[in-house]
Amino acid sequence: MTEVLFAGAFAVAAAILGALITVINQNMQLKKQAEAIQIEQAASSKKSVIEDLVAYRFVLTDKGNHAIPTTHFNVALSKIPVLFGANKKCIELYRAFGNEFTSSKFHDLIVELMKDVPLDTSHISAELLENVPSRRPITGT
Repeated sequence: MTEVLFAGAFAVAAAILGALITVINQNMQLKKQAEAIQIEQAASSKKSVIEDLVAYRFVLTDKGNHAIPTTHFNVALSKIPVLFGANKKCIELYRAFGNEFTSSKFHDLIVELMKDVPLDTSHISAELLENVPSRRPITGT
């Protein structure tokens, strides 16, 4: 009789332990999945900023700045400290970007932002990023 009770108690304990291990493992997997999604969303936001900076770089020309593209460019610039703040090199280049702006500084900033994501930078050159004069963006008219 004691053996039956012991076997029954052991079976119940094993079932409870198995259920606890399953729940703990499931929670760990959900946490890992949530972290991976968060990292993927951050990378997507960073890519979007880089895309906007490159796409709207034409507002830096003297050919008449329109308010909407200028706003998009400035919004993308404004996101750099938030999204890339952990990367000291990105922040240094961001701060230097506003002082005596040059196409070289724009290129260096874009390349460093791409490295942070990470994206391949082997195809990016200063010549590729043309239409970038040596002055700061002007607010749209």
